[in-house]
Amino acid sequence: MKPRLFIVGLVVLSGLFRLEAQPLPPTSVSVVPASAGGEVALSWSAADNATGYVVRRATTLGGAYATLAASLPSSSTTFTDSTAQAGVNYHYAIGSLGASGASPGFRGVWASPALLVDNAVAAGVAAGVTYTGDWSASLLAGSFGNASLFAAAVAGATPTATYTFTPVLPTRGLYDVYLRWTAASNRAGNTPVDVVFPDGSRTLAVNQQINGGVWNYLTTIPAEAGSTASVTIRNNGANGNVVVDGIQFVPRLSPWAPAGGAPQDYTMVSIEDNFDGASLNQSLWGTFAGRSAYVVSGGNLRTRLRYIGATPLATATTAELENEANWTQGGIIADHAQKFGYHEARIRLPQAPARGVDTAYWHAATDEYIHGYEMDAPEFFNKDSSGVQ
Repeated sequence: MKPRLFIVGLVVLSGLFRLEAQPLPPTSVSVVPASAGGEVALSWSAADNATGYVVRRATTLGGAYATLAASLPSSSTTFTDSTAQAGVNYHYAIGSLGASGASPGFRGVWASPALLVDNAVAAGVAAGVTYTGDWSASLLAGSFGNASLFAAAVAGATPTATYTFTPVLPTRGLYDVYLRWTAASNRAGNTPVDVVFPDGSRTLAVNQQINGGVWNYLTTIPAEAGSTASVTIRNNGANGNVVVDGIQFVPRLSPWAPAGGAPQDYTMVSIEDNFDGASLNQSLWGTFAGRSAYVVSGGNLRTRLRYIGATPLATATTAELENEANWTQGGIIADHAQKFGYHEARIRLPQAPARGVDTAYWHAATDEYIHGYEMDAPEFFNKDSSGVQ
């Protein structure tokens, strides 16, 4: 067979032929903190052989994409979409431009507009903020919007000054939480920050002596629509002045695309079930791996330990009874699974008349032949009051 030469791009220069390599798309695209509320801010890796970039947007994966930027310079690896609507999920696709045309593929990511809440002016009021104690305006430059505010530290377990930011979230989902401050040597290196959300809370110690004037990532939380999550900065136990200068919630709709992955690899399946204690929603849950030893009644999901050894239980030896392979438990599995995706399963417990389930939860492969990283199988097991499964 004769060898074949595929020419991906051809340019005539001074009477000579020169092959031009077709540019590759960026290897990764991330959603980053925005400079204003209601915006989507994107950042991507520089692509080899790129002379520029094109940014497109659609509301469905692989749907009709609108071009937001047709020819960004090669030095631009960021883009801000100020036309996105709150609560709408968009798929952004970034392509590279080169002398021979556009890259054959695009790197994509799902995103929705960020939510920002600025602090009020000193002794003032503003939507989305509440506070206690004395907060004074800082004279340091670099504040976002209104001048940042500070409160002196106090010893002990009870704060004398708290500042709470509560954004109004448009939809339920995951949110990356960012905090901003103005840094100085008299700031606390251990500012207490409480992040509260429907399923719990997290307390963080933030060093406000460094990284001032930028959005600093705190954590990622699940939250419901509305005023269901908040961030509180307090002064008790701090070793210097504590500062507030705004918070930002960035919706995290799917994992940011890693190097080597295609945009189509990432979609989201979300399962949310309010367990009523009377029955399982058969459209959401099924029996896991044939382990049907469970029952729903009286407000509980109960699983049972079942002996499956070859020797009858009455005559089984101690060794056979201690062998875990001779026992099984009931289990349920989400009827939604996907390859290479972002899988979220949530059961809100308890909800009247249900009394709840003490759950053990993990992801596992349901079949070895499809590889352990391709499917997610959450399992739930119940314990009675004595702690016996």
